[in-house]
Amino acid sequence: FFFNDAATTEIDTLSLRDALPILGDYVQKYHVEWLDKDYTITVAAKADSTLDKVSDGTRKYYDNRIALTINREDGTQFLHREFTKNDFSAHVDAGYLDNSALVGIVYDKIDGDNLTFAVSVGSPDKSSDDYVPLLIKIGRTGSVSVSKDTRLDTSSADEVADEVF
Repeated sequence: FFFNDAATTEIDTLSLRDALPILGDYVQKYHVEWLDKDYTITVAAKADSTLDKVSDGTRKYYDNRIALTINREDGTQFLHREFTKNDFSAHVDAGYLDNSALVGIVYDKIDGDNLTFAVSVGSPDKSSDDYVPLLIKIGRTGSVSVSKDTRLDTSSADEVADEVF
């Protein structure tokens, strides 16, 4: 089988030459019981070419737009919100924010009436551990709050095991 389409070849050549690396598209789903009801949480990260490009010092990357969707057990939507790194500008130094990316959002835990998510704004280089830890809390009415995560991840494996039980 042989296919020759000059227009397609031209577009493919341009897109390969001009393409920037992406941080890593992903979709994560979580099923949680919250406020005595079942919910499905979906976190979907996608590189967005409409956002400002970010650099790790040597390479440029497309930044992420991350959608957080929470659906009730019957499938109706409780919350849908898209985040970019600029949503966290009140908690991240402006100079750092300019050269960083929205690296990820992950479900963390239920804290009273809130669903808590860990957020990372940091270096787009996947091998780097340079980031600002933040939290998103979703309240029972759909309110959204953002704060710095002041918890330190310094516990040993034994301490973590003790915390679980």
